[in-house]
Amino acid sequence: MKQTEIRKEQKITATKIANILGIDRKTLYKYESNPQSMPSGIAIKMAKLYGVSIFEILEIEPESSFLFSEEAETLLKLKPLIERLNKIK
Repeated sequence: MKQTEIRKEQKITATKIANILGIDRKTLYKYESNPQSMPSGIAIKMAKLYGVSIFEILEIEPESSFLFSEEAETLLKLKPLIERLNKIK
């Protein structure tokens, strides 16, 4: 599911999310249209805010063949952290 769809389903404005993340709306729109350009810290915060996995935020499959092995390894290491963060609410 795309970030924009998630945000709209949760009835959260782009302005509010951008303010929470400490970025401007233009940057948020950039990340929504090109999730892989998003810094990992922003992706983690966004996943927690939306209550979804980082993989959904980045719009990738963890085992996706287009990822370099180092990137995939890093994302897989982050998965347990994201799951723990999602439990804290």
